[in-house]
Amino acid sequence: TFTFKKKLNKKSFKEVTVVLDDPSFLFFLGYYLGNGFLSGKANPTRFEVSVPATKIEKLAPLFEKHSHFNWKQGSTSNVFTGESSNVILVQLLAMFGHKASNKTIPDFILNLPKDLLESFLKGYLESDGYVRDGNVSRITTVSKNIAYRYQQAMLKLGKVTTIRFQKRPETCIIEGRTVNQKDT
Repeated sequence: TFTFKKKLNKKSFKEVTVVLDDPSFLFFLGYYLGNGFLSGKANPTRFEVSVPATKIEKLAPLFEKHSHFNWKQGSTSNVFTGESSNVILVQLLAMFGHKASNKTIPDFILNLPKDLLESFLKGYLESDGYVRDGNVSRITTVSKNIAYRYQQAMLKLGKVTTIRFQKRPETCIIEGRTVNQKDT
């Protein structure tokens, strides 16, 4: 559990306690870390999560347990984006940082019991990584904070990890579109 202040208006706040004991909610938070983002200018008012079409039937019902989403199919049929304006979740997700290179795994996640931390990491691997041969996991991130905090989380679970830097070209082509990219 952890407590934070929910902004009600310009002058008043309400203390909100969130209990982090549901493995599927922690899976969702991990997935958000890799494939989610906050929307809105200075004060985010909603968040979005991108889900590949091949995973939408599996993940959408799981995510719907924790918030209402408006799902839209992207310009290509390969990705769906779910949008939610759940105020408490927006404030909670803001604690993970904004934009990929500035994201992190917050202390309240690292301090979870091992079984719940594992659920969070499974969600993150579902979005930004994979597991090979049932034992070897690999993530790709532009955030040094995530890389080091992921390593800390894995050590808590008794697993040793390594971190590699990969220099990448400034742009690449994904599904026929030229996109900018950063080193990982």
